Order: sequence, then structure tokens, then C-alpha cells
Amino acid sequence: MMILSDFEFRKSGETASEETLSQLEKEVGGSVDFGYRQFILSTNGGVCWPRLESCVLEYPILVFYSVEADMSGLIRVFHDFNEYRRGNDILPIASTLGDEEICLKIGQTSSPVLLASHGTLLEIAPNWEAFVATLSQPEEVPPTLEVVAQGSWDEVCAFVDDGGDLEPDGEISLLAQTIRQDNFPLFDRLVTERVGWGNLDEAVQTAVINNRLSFLKRLFEVGGSVQVAAELAHGPKRQEMRAYLQSLQPSESE
Repeated sequence: MMILSDFEFRKSGETASEETLSQLEKEVGGSVDFGYRQFILSTNGGVCWPRLESCVLEYPILVFYSVEADMSGLIRVFHDFNEYRRGNDILPIASTLGDEEICLKIGQTSSPVLLASHGTLLEIAPNWEAFVATLSQPEEVPPTLEVVAQGSWDEVCAFVDDGGDLEPDGEISLLAQTIRQDNFPLFDRLVTERVGWGNLDEAVQTAVINNRLSFLKRLFEVGGSVQVAAELAHGPKRQEMRAYLQSLQPSESE
């Protein structure tokens, strides 16, 4: 039987321990699915590369969130996901290319697997084992902008030389992808070289959604819209960002 750790991941965190998982369960207020627990202990998630496909999902899976010892990874996603929900009984464990969240129910050692998509929560598998059985991973696939955005300027140049598009129709630009991936050195080089920008408002929106203030400040230097940022900068986690945006507004006496 295939298990999830048989697939390939680009690691994004340290190996998880029983102590770390116990701390996670304390933070979220209940036990987590046993099969998922074993997966985290053996792999601790990471970027799915090549992408993981599933016959019960429209979009491929991008990443399984890692459990960090300081609770800055999965627990941050948990709090963000449940910020405006009634109850804290759902644990997001992965995200798809369609900005959907794959979730489990907290407090169940054998939980159904759920998909949070555009405000709805749907069951896509009765348990962890059934969900893993739906997955497949191609052996070789060309790099995508999400992968390129994790690299260097030289890798961007190689991607372009191979015919890659930095501003594809219907997808966010490489500039916005570097913001999502928190790759400031590559982001700054793209801004300086004026390469892969796409829609600048889209990049501003991405910086706000991902709470990347340093990226946002750089975007303003090249014409990014303060108004677009101000319209999205809500929630307790963006207090510093809102204060900065307010400092850019002209005072009433001016």
C-alpha cells in the first residue's frame, strides 16, 4: 500500500519529533489523525515536487505544511484559517494550486479528509488512507513559476532560455510568486531589472495577503498602489502594515 512519505518533497522544515507533535496538539486543542501524524514524523511535509495529483482534486497539491518547533509553520496556518470561523476544529494541512486547503478534523484519530474551497468545506475522502490512495506523482515535469520563484536569478535566466514564460496568462507573475515564496533577493533583482512583473497591483495584493511588509515597501518605490494595499490590509496580523500605510497618507492639515 502506498504511503504519503513514498512521494517526493522538497523539505521546508526540520524533522518533527513526538514532542513537537504533542505541542501542536496542545496548540490546536486536540489530537490529530494517526496516519497524518505518522506522515509528519517521517517527512514533516514540504513542497510537492513533482506536483501531487489526486483524482478527487481539480488542482494539484503544492505543499504540505511543516510542523515547526516554534509553532511558526502549521500553527500559523491554523490560526489564519480559523480566524473568521466559528470554532477551531479544522486543521489545514496542505494547499493546492487553486488556493484551496486540504484539512482534517481535530480531535479524531481517524479523520475524514476535507477540502476548503471558496467558503465551502467538502469531504473528499473518508479517511487518511483512502485519500493517499488517490494520489499520484509524475516522474518528470517542467519547472513552474512557483519552483522558479524559490531559486536564483541564474535559474530564472535558464528558465527563460528554455522557453519559460514569466508572466503567463491566467496565472500570477514570477514577481508575485517570489513574494509568496518569501524570496526577497530574487524579488529585488526582478524589480531592479524590471523583469517578470506582470500586473503590479497583483504583486501588491500578494504582498498584503502574505503579510510581506518589506516587499510592499519595495513595490511602492516602483509605483505600487497604496490604495490597493490599504483596501486589503485587514486583520490583527497586519497591524504593523496598516500603521505603515497610514503613515503614507497625507494629514488633514496638508
